[in-house]
Amino acid sequence: MSFVRPTFQPQNPAVSDCPRGWSWCTPFSAAMAASFDRQVKKVVSGCAVGNKTGDTVGGTTLAQVTTAVRALTGVEFDVYYGLPWDSFVAKLTAGRYAILQGLYAPIADSRFDAGHGFRANHAIGVPPDVHVQDPLADGRYASVYKYVNEAYPLSLLRTFAGKLDLDPSGTYRPLGLDKAYVAFTKDRVSTYQLRFDGGERFFVYNLTPTGQISTANPRDVHRAFSEDTGAQCSVPIFYRWSGHNGKYLVRMLSGGLRGEYVDPYQGATHLVEYP
Repeated sequence: MSFVRPTFQPQNPAVSDCPRGWSWCTPFSAAMAASFDRQVKKVVSGCAVGNKTGDTVGGTTLAQVTTAVRALTGVEFDVYYGLPWDSFVAKLTAGRYAILQGLYAPIADSRFDAGHGFRANHAIGVPPDVHVQDPLADGRYASVYKYVNEAYPLSLLRTFAGKLDLDPSGTYRPLGLDKAYVAFTKDRVSTYQLRFDGGERFFVYNLTPTGQISTANPRDVHRAFSEDTGAQCSVPIFYRWSGHNGKYLVRMLSGGLRGEYVDPYQGATHLVEYP
């Protein structure tokens, strides 16, 4: 499974320069999810998402960050309240990135503890390979786990999700094991192939660091291949383009164009989805 892993965004104000960072685990997780959706390293900051929600009290919801991310980037999330755990795993392994909410206590009791005593409700980013992006994991103390791009056990995430406190200001009321409060991106790692007609030139597009088509140098003409050929690519994703209507592009996942963004609907290219 090949995809662009979002840049890890710690919520710590000393690192993120976001005054409300400690209250905004869900916006920071949502920012990483949005970057995954666009298949770029960083399309928006967690602080920008938090500010866009207008929530200055803390405890931002999945609905709030979904609205904020849509307004800032055009990315859409699918939100589920009480999603069965088997469905969570199926959607994750199919190629979606999750913003998963839960109670931090189980993680605090594991080697992945980045809370330094924190055990309350929290949100984390979970890519398809379960290399969890916990916004707390900045290694600010020797005892604090630091994000190093490694997988968390699914059993740990199941307990984290199931123990989510549905009444954090009152008597503890857990969501229940085998359920999840979660927002998912669309599937961004389905298996496609882009085929190229030999003898035909085509455009390769250039993106800005924030995941939009560059206005200064939007595209380059690529030389024609000598014969018909093809390579694995991502699902088509819509990218904004200032002054234009925007365009669907695929990210090439193999071959000489690996990492490049190509319009799959130009004359010389043909998109094929594997069964």
